[in-house]
Amino acid sequence: MPKGIPPGEEEKKHVELQQLIREIHWIEWQLRKFEDKYGVLSRDFYQAMESGQLSEFDDGEAPHFYDFLEWHGLYKVWLRREQTYRELLHQQSLPEQLRRTIRGLIPTIQHSPLPIPVISTSRPISNTIASRHLA
Repeated sequence: MPKGIPPGEEEKKHVELQQLIREIHWIEWQLRKFEDKYGVLSRDFYQAMESGQLSEFDDGEAPHFYDFLEWHGLYKVWLRREQTYRELLHQQSLPEQLRRTIRGLIPTIQHSPLPIPVISTSRPISNTIASRHLA
């Protein structure tokens, strides 16, 4: 444990990081719904909204107006959560974060009643995962 950090503080940061990751993933799931619906990545939508390029859609009447407000707000929350995650991760070493997570997962993995899925593919797993994220 790093010097000067009270006992339990590192564990608290670890739990906070895990919670932030879950929140970030949930927000990203919500953002993808808007991206799929409107055919624009959230980053580009947010930049256009912030720069005033979308003022023509600011009528307050059409259904997309409320979608755009929610989308914009979700992206702002995502930015804050992402920043908080980076700050917390910076306060501890990445190897230590991984060690704590692995120590916490080993009993769950060993005693899990759920079957481990078998991936059937002719490509290496890393290429399969990358292609899902790049598609």
